[in-house]
Amino acid sequence: MAGPISDSDKQGTKDGTTIHLVEPQEQSHSRSFLSLFKRTEKVDLDATATTKSVFDDPVLAKYYLPHPQYENLHRFDPDFRWTYRKEIAVRRKTDLKIFLWILVMFFGLNLDRGNLGNASADSLLPDLHINTNDFNNAQNMYQIGFLIAEIPSQMVGKRLGPDRWIPVQIILWSLASGGQFFIHKRAGFFA
Repeated sequence: MAGPISDSDKQGTKDGTTIHLVEPQEQSHSRSFLSLFKRTEKVDLDATATTKSVFDDPVLAKYYLPHPQYENLHRFDPDFRWTYRKEIAVRRKTDLKIFLWILVMFFGLNLDRGNLGNASADSLLPDLHINTNDFNNAQNMYQIGFLIAEIPSQMVGKRLGPDRWIPVQIILWSLASGGQFFIHKRAGFFA
C-alpha cells in the first residue's frame, strides 16, 4: 500500500484544486486462472482513477511529449484526470457497443470463410467440374490476393479514416460473397 501523501504526489489543476494521484498497484507476475474470478477490492467511485505517469514529472515529461507532427496532438492532454465511476462507464460502453459488434462481425467473417470448405466437402467440386488441384489453386490465389491488397487497403483506410473505409470494405466483401451464387463453372470459380 502507498504511504502518506507527499508533496510530489499532489498535483494542482488549472482551476486551483489539488488532486492526489493514485500509486500504481503492483501486479503479481504469476496470476492463476482462478484469480480471474476473484472480485477486486472496492474503491471509492468518485476518487481519481488516474495513476502517476511520466508526464507528472516535468523533467521526464519533455522526453515523452509527442512529436509536433503527431496527428492527434490537439487531443493530447497529460493533465486530464478521471474518476473510477467514469472509467467503469467507459469500459461498459466499450464492452457492450464495440465488442458486441466485433463479435457479430467476426462470427460472420469466419462463417463466410468456412463456407467454401463446407461446400467443397459436400458436392462443390463435381458441380463446378473442377478437381482438388483447381480448388487448392483458387484458395492460394485468394490468400495471395488478400495479402497483396492488405497494404493498399491500410493506406486507403488511413486516408479516408476507418469510419468510412471499414463500412466500404464490409459492403464490397458482402457483394463478393453474394457473387458466389453465380458460380457455375471453373472460370467463375477462379474469378
